[in-house]
Amino acid sequence: MKSLNRVVFQVTKKCNLACAHCFFNSSPNETKKLNFNQTHKALIDLGKLGFKNIDKFIITGGEPTLWPDLLKLTADIRKFFPKSKIRIDTNGISFLNNPDWFARLGADIYDISIDQFHDQALVINKKRANIFVDKNGESPLVDFFIKNRVKYKFALSVRWTSDSKDEDIFNKFFKKYNKKVNIERKLVTATGRAENLSHDSINSGYLIKEKPDNFSCLMGDSLILAINGFWYGCYHPVSLTKLGRAGDPEIVKRFTELIASPLYKNLPKQGLLKILKDIQAKHPEHKKTIEKILTKKYWYRCQPCEDLCRAKIFKL
Repeated sequence: MKSLNRVVFQVTKKCNLACAHCFFNSSPNETKKLNFNQTHKALIDLGKLGFKNIDKFIITGGEPTLWPDLLKLTADIRKFFPKSKIRIDTNGISFLNNPDWFARLGADIYDISIDQFHDQALVINKKRANIFVDKNGESPLVDFFIKNRVKYKFALSVRWTSDSKDEDIFNKFFKKYNKKVNIERKLVTATGRAENLSHDSINSGYLIKEKPDNFSCLMGDSLILAINGFWYGCYHPVSLTKLGRAGDPEIVKRFTELIASPLYKNLPKQGLLKILKDIQAKHPEHKKTIEKILTKKYWYRCQPCEDLCRAKIFKL
C-alpha cells in the first residue's frame, strides 16, 4: 500500500489581492483556473498510481475560496480519501465576509497569510478596516480564526511574509500569537520571494554549500496538480517534472519513469550538496557547470535542480 505525504491542487490564479512578490503572480484580474472534471480525474489518477494513504490534500491558489468548485472538490476528496486531512491555503478575507465558509468546507487545517505587502485597509462586512496586522502586532484576521478554531475543530497555521523593515512589528506579533498558532516566517523583497531567508541574505539569496538545509527537497513526498491541469512530480511545479494531464492514460508509466530517475531517487535521501560533490568527483566533464551552481546564490530551493537538468546532467 503506497503512501504520500501531500497532494497539492492549485485550483485558481484569481485572488482578491495583488501582492507584488506573489510566486504565481495572482491578482483579481487573473482568469486561469482548473475545473471540477480535472480535479475529479486527478483523484482517480491517484488511485491508479496505487496511493491509498495520503496524509493531506492542500488546496491553494490564488485564493481558493474564489474558485467556484471548491465545495465539490472537498466533498470529492472526502469520498475518495476519507482518512486524509484537507488544508486550505487562504488570505482569510472570504471567511471574514462569510463565516459560514468554515461549516461548509469542513477543512482540517487553515494556513492563512499575514502579508505586510497587502493593502492593509480592505472592505470587510461593508466596512473598511485593517485586518492583517497593526503597528502593535495585533491581527484581527488571526484573532477571528482563533475564535472559530474550537467551534469548527480545525488546526491553524500562519505564514508571515514581509521584508526586514517589519522586524519590530513581527516581534510583537510573534510574542502575542506564538503559543496560539504555528507561525512560519518568510522574508522577501517587493519583487522577489525567498524561502525562510535571514536578514543578512535578504538581497542576495543563499549559497548551497553555506546553507544546505535550505535546499532540502520534498520530491518523492508530494504531487501537485497545477493550474494548467498537469501533474508534476515536485511540490514546486517546474516544467522539468511534468508527468501528464489529469486523466492521461499514460500517467502511471510516466510517474514510474520519474521516480526511477537518478535525481528523483537520490535527492531526498542524499541532499543536493552531496550529489553535486559526487558529480564533481566522478564526472570531470561537468566540473565547470557544478562550480557555477555551487558559487551561484539562489532564491528558491528548486532553482539548482533546474540548472542541473537544463545542463543535461540529470534528466527528469
